Amino acid sequence: MPRLSQNAKAVLEQTMRQSMRSAVYELLAEKELSAISIADVAKKINVTSMTVYNYYPSRRLLIDEAINDSRREITGKLLEAASQICDPSEKLIHLARVICEDFEAHRFLFMARFAVVPQDDENAACARKYFDTIIDCFASVVDEGINGGIFRKIDSKYAAVSLLGALMSFNRHAAFNWIGLGVEERLNEVKNIIIEGFKIQR
Repeated sequence: MPRLSQNAKAVLEQTMRQSMRSAVYELLAEKELSAISIADVAKKINVTSMTVYNYYPSRRLLIDEAINDSRREITGKLLEAASQICDPSEKLIHLARVICEDFEAHRFLFMARFAVVPQDDENAACARKYFDTIIDCFASVVDEGINGGIFRKIDSKYAAVSLLGALMSFNRHAAFNWIGLGVEERLNEVKNIIIEGFKIQR
């Protein structure tokens, strides 16, 4: 059997690593992060556990890379969404929709992106950067509204945190009783309760 060239080996390694990370995403549609094992990943892509370990020497490394890929993907979607609409109120709703629909489609993956292992400084920093990127994205839109005379003068970071907190409270009773709401109902509530509160009352 002919040997693979260095380039072919690199492509194979990249393909295998990607398929393993994709398997983590698929498994997160079925179970929580803590319940996913290397054996689960191997079974998902029809290889042995030893094959997975050849590419990822630890479960933690595989999980971290998969989650970091996912963080980059959703951040890209948010930044793209922010560039598509001019009106700040509608732009905030558009960003909120990206968050809500992502949660509905990938609930366990969504929550895993915020998971931080205290002893893992690099993963903790990546999770923090992901959170900060989301907040900055929402805050910059709030600033647009303030500068355009649409929103009253408020702390844009605080407003962004409040908005994200409202969006994520759909799984809690603390601030809003949204457990039974669908995406459209939730977005209407965010618009009516939060975003309308940002506006200058004319």
